[in-house]
Amino acid sequence: MNIPRLVIAGTHSGVGKTSVTLGILARLRRMGLAAQPFKVGPDFIDPSLHTTVSGRYSRNLDSFLNTDAVNRDIFSHAAAGSDVAIIEGAMGLFDGYSGIDERGSSAHMAKILKAPVILVVDASSSCRSMAALVKGFESFDSKVRLAGVFLNNVAGKRHLAWLKEAISQDVKAEVVGYAFTDPKLHLVERHLGLIPAAEKSLPKEWMARLDRQLQKQVNWPKVLQIARSAPAIAMPKRSLFPEPMRARTAIAVARDAAFCFYYQDNLDLLRAYGAELIPFSPMKEPLPKEAKGVYFGGGYPEIWAKELAGNKSLRNDIAAKANAGFPIYGECGGLMYLGKTLRDFKGKIHAMAGALPYKTEMSRRLKLGYVDASIQRENLLSDADTRLTAHVFHFSDLKPAAPLRYSYRLDDGENRFPDGIAFKNTLASYCHLHFASQPDIAKKFVEACV
Repeated sequence: MNIPRLVIAGTHSGVGKTSVTLGILARLRRMGLAAQPFKVGPDFIDPSLHTTVSGRYSRNLDSFLNTDAVNRDIFSHAAAGSDVAIIEGAMGLFDGYSGIDERGSSAHMAKILKAPVILVVDASSSCRSMAALVKGFESFDSKVRLAGVFLNNVAGKRHLAWLKEAISQDVKAEVVGYAFTDPKLHLVERHLGLIPAAEKSLPKEWMARLDRQLQKQVNWPKVLQIARSAPAIAMPKRSLFPEPMRARTAIAVARDAAFCFYYQDNLDLLRAYGAELIPFSPMKEPLPKEAKGVYFGGGYPEIWAKELAGNKSLRNDIAAKANAGFPIYGECGGLMYLGKTLRDFKGKIHAMAGALPYKTEMSRRLKLGYVDASIQRENLLSDADTRLTAHVFHFSDLKPAAPLRYSYRLDDGENRFPDGIAFKNTLASYCHLHFASQPDIAKKFVEACV
């Protein structure tokens, strides 16, 4: 497969990778090119923004959660029919699972996909030192091709001239674009990062302001030349994504501002195994009558707890269906909703579905990282004695009201702890699972609904 492609990476978090990526996606679309977006790592917010701007579903590529072959499969499946693929990195270019393990890093993904890299740097309060910084990134791993540099937060034309002069003298990679400092281009954040697209967090005025800079300040022919220089990569002989079969059942998927964290590949795999997916809003709608199962993804139930509590009929319905053995899967935010109550950051307590016997309380301590999950007992998604890779990212804690029946034992490299609360055909977990890591997850969920 020979799709032109680029990795937009950064020296560290907060340098402007997402803004630059969004600007590139928007401009390529205006140029009449179909740009397929991707995000490195277990992120749900940036892909939602990519999707809004590009008009194509953004996908996650993750070398910890999935093998090299699976990542190439996800890439080829999504990029088919596009003119160019834009892959936004995570954190700094070489930041991955640990200080010596590159899995999960943007650099590792660039090697898996043989993709050239454009490095975004924060040029504020520096000049010649930028050349030293970029040269270090350029030489750190000879298998990563750093092909271009984007200078962010440039103070003015004189500063720009000095930066270009320094970099052109000491660095092989060429400056392909820049952006002047503009406080009005700062994207608003909260406790889990940027605001998801479900909350209309990309005003037209913001996008227009960004485009005015990048349209004139990016060397677009050079960017496309770099993307087209990526060599062909071998694709798996057999894809994980079969042609979708005729719908055999229906799964209701919670989709609103409270539940908006889903891997698009998870949804695709459920469809591929015969599920019709019916979106609904737990804040204001009943469970769709056709549904034979429910998928509550992650998101922000703590922000929208009042609205979720207000839909009492749905809460009662979910509790009754869980007790009757209806297939229900809750992931992180979904886990919070399936418990008895949720105490928000202000200490206010809101009634939740009450399908499972625990309370959830928000805290200021972030639980973040990759985990290995060993399955202790069969549950809605997995057979016993299997293993899964997953990611956790939450600010809440559980307060069990009774002994809980756990299905998972998680290992984060330092500690082991239980997760995966199971009750009949209900499963609730803090783990974010990428179904492509074990396609039987999607198949087993659909079969339970059938």
